[in-house]
Amino acid sequence: QLFSDILKSNLSFTLCSFSLLMKLKYDSFQIHMKSRSCSHAGVFHVEGEARYSLTLDMAKKLCDSLGITIASREQIIEAHAKGLETCRYGWISNGNTTILRQKAHVNCVNNMTGVFFHQVSLEQPFDAFCFNASGEFLFFHSSYSPGPGFPKLTRPTNTKLPMFFAIVTNK
Repeated sequence: QLFSDILKSNLSFTLCSFSLLMKLKYDSFQIHMKSRSCSHAGVFHVEGEARYSLTLDMAKKLCDSLGITIASREQIIEAHAKGLETCRYGWISNGNTTILRQKAHVNCVNNMTGVFFHQVSLEQPFDAFCFNASGEFLFFHSSYSPGPGFPKLTRPTNTKLPMFFAIVTNK
C-alpha cells in the first residue's frame, strides 16, 4: 500500500526525472545511454553517452537494444499533442531530427512552439526519440537489488524524491 501511494504521488517525477548510464550491446556494437525523459503516448527522449552523441544508425540501435523502436513522425506528433516537450533535437525513424515545444523559451527553437522537423546529415550527432508501444515500465524501491547484468542505479544527489527508479530491460 505504501509503495503504491508513493508511486502515485510521485509518478510524474519518477518517470521524468532520472538519469542512468547503461552499456547496451547491439550485436558486437556497444552503445551507452546516459538518460531518458518521461514518456508521452509511448514516445520518450534518450541521450547517448553525452549530449548529441548519436548518429541516426546509433539512435536506431539504441532504441532496438532496449527492445523498442525509434519513433516515427506520426508518433512524435501524437506525443506532442499529449504533452511531450524537449529543448533537445533527436533522431526519428525517417532520418529527420525533431524538437517538440509546448511553451516558448528563448533558448529553445527561437522562442517558438510546436513540432519542428529538420533534414540533416545522417552522420551528424543528436539525441534520439524511442517508442515503446506497451508503455510498460518497471519500478523498484531502493532495497531492490538487481541481478547480474543489470545496471547499478544510484540516487541523484540533487533530488529529495523517494528512491524509486525505472529500469528498462533489454528484451
